[in-house]
Amino acid sequence: MVACLGTGAGLGWWLDRVLGTGPWLLAVFVLLGGAAGVWTVMRLSGRLMTEAEQHRIDRGNGNG
Repeated sequence: MVACLGTGAGLGWWLDRVLGTGPWLLAVFVLLGGAAGVWTVMRLSGRLMTEAEQHRIDRGNGNG
């Protein structure tokens, strides 16, 4: 999540300097980076929950 936020901030800062748009692109890309970070955490959390549930089912069937 920190990497997404940092990437968004860096890209926004760089674009603001190149295009001379002030803090606008920095703000937009920080928000987009934060959203990407939250989405990544949710996706990984869902994957871990699925794996844990499958492990629980396997142990209940005597397979683990």
